[in-house]
Amino acid sequence: MKRPSLSLKTFHSCAAWTLAVFALSLSLAAASAAQTQSILYSFTNTTDGAVPGSGLISDAAGNLYGTAQYSSPGQGVVFRLSPSAGGGWTETVLYTFSGSLDGGNPYGGVAIDASGNLYGTTPYGGSANCGVVYKLKPRPIAPWKESVLHAFRCHADGANPITSLVLDSSGNIYGTTVYGGNTTTGSGTAFELSPTSTGMYKETLLHTFQGKADGSLPFAGLTLDSAGNLYGTTVAGGSTACSGGCGVVFELSKSSGVWKFTTLHEFRYGDGWAPEALLTIDSAGNLYGTTEVGGPINNGGNGYGVVFEVSPNGAGGWSEKTIYAFTGGADGSASRSPVIFDSAGNLYGANSGVPSYFGTIFKLTPDGSGGWTESNLYDWSNSTYYQGATPIGPIVRDAAGNIYGTNEFGGATAYEFCIQGDGCGTVFEVTP
Repeated sequence: MKRPSLSLKTFHSCAAWTLAVFALSLSLAAASAAQTQSILYSFTNTTDGAVPGSGLISDAAGNLYGTAQYSSPGQGVVFRLSPSAGGGWTETVLYTFSGSLDGGNPYGGVAIDASGNLYGTTPYGGSANCGVVYKLKPRPIAPWKESVLHAFRCHADGANPITSLVLDSSGNIYGTTVYGGNTTTGSGTAFELSPTSTGMYKETLLHTFQGKADGSLPFAGLTLDSAGNLYGTTVAGGSTACSGGCGVVFELSKSSGVWKFTTLHEFRYGDGWAPEALLTIDSAGNLYGTTEVGGPINNGGNGYGVVFEVSPNGAGGWSEKTIYAFTGGADGSASRSPVIFDSAGNLYGANSGVPSYFGTIFKLTPDGSGGWTESNLYDWSNSTYYQGATPIGPIVRDAAGNIYGTNEFGGATAYEFCIQGDGCGTVFEVTP
């Protein structure tokens, strides 16, 4: 599966080992789908956008929000999909980036505050072309009003944010940059933007990654718990069992105004490699996530990725366990999606890799004895490429059990008119 020429293809060039799982040609595999899929919207690479690099969020009215990396004209969009009274969905482009001072080619998704303002990042654009943090304020008629809250300068303050943001109750904004930082490695940063009395935002670096036991290249954003602690992952650094390091899970905690960084777990290949997605916290404070590769070794030597849990061990430390290892068969592989819980404690996520390289939606159900049972809710390998390919999270699940998400590629638009000939991407619904 090809990657977009901007966004992760660029970033993975510094960690080319993660691309091995995508190097094979596309193929179709026979599989049965437990649920049905509907395309809510197919991007056309015109003013509506193309190639969503992240998943969706929803508001109380059931609207869905996301970003697409490209557009014509412009350099990517923020969009909203709204359910229509008579059925169907309507796309509204809330903002089109110019690729200049306002940012360009958004890869991460958006966050929403209580007033309906949206916040996000772009890896390019800004005064140094190293990316921005932006805010979109609603207007009765699109486009919404965009404000750049911070433009990265490529060096000490970070470079190329590719993830979504998280907000606390005081209006502080937290995120990561995949590169930059005041080190020779440029291994990325974790940052905070705080509102000031002048209406501007002040950036504070919470951590500059050194590429050692603290990790390197934080592709995922940060997850906030109820006590104000932040958790995240890096795709590299940590244990040298993998080339460039297998990645880590980390915590940032604040005490007396000072942020402390702690590595909670270093992956060691057999338990996962290259965690690329946001972490999810349960009510007991356990962390759940996915890795793109690693786990039990397969014939190709890469492993197909895992779903993992990192939990406080009662002795002041943390313990990691693999709750499911993908086999590369009907259960798929190469998850770049965070997992989400339902009220019964089941986990849901998306895979972007084999068996078909079209991807799957999966469910993990606790078996009552400490294990988990995996089932596929939908497998794109049983459909044509025009039904979409390569789901990327986060996904959204509503009260009726419907799951909403985005496919980076595929869709109804003829592929030759879109990015790299792979189709422009879709927004989909998987229905029980």
